Amino acid sequence: MNPQNQYCTPEQSKELAEFGVSDKAAARFTSCAGCEQHCDMRSDEFLVPVFNGMVTHDECFEKQLPAWSVAELGVMLGERANTVQTRYVPDNKTKRKPYGVFLNNYKTFPTEAQARAAALLWYLKEGILTAKEVNERLVNSR
Repeated sequence: MNPQNQYCTPEQSKELAEFGVSDKAAARFTSCAGCEQHCDMRSDEFLVPVFNGMVTHDECFEKQLPAWSVAELGVMLGERANTVQTRYVPDNKTKRKPYGVFLNNYKTFPTEAQARAAALLWYLKEGILTAKEVNERLVNSR
């Protein structure tokens, strides 16, 4: 499986931050735009998730968006994580391609991580979960 499929999108990360969700993810999205003078991880095409040890300078790591993983999003959702399922469609004759489904509104997403992030955003928008609850779950899980 492509490691990038294990993370929500940068756009979802921005939305979660707007709701007050912590930025203490284990990984960050980075293109290192603006810090290319001391970083070889620059990419103009897309943001990639990297871990703290992969970025050679802490100041750039701290400026980047959190990249929430499937596991972290599951912790944030708590018992509501079961409202997201991974399903499979045939990709070719021998492989199956996974995708995520948020069961409350039956929307599908390319990955389970994106489905979990969408579910979390929906619960935050509806007032079913609060950023405080989500942040407490993250702290208590570490």
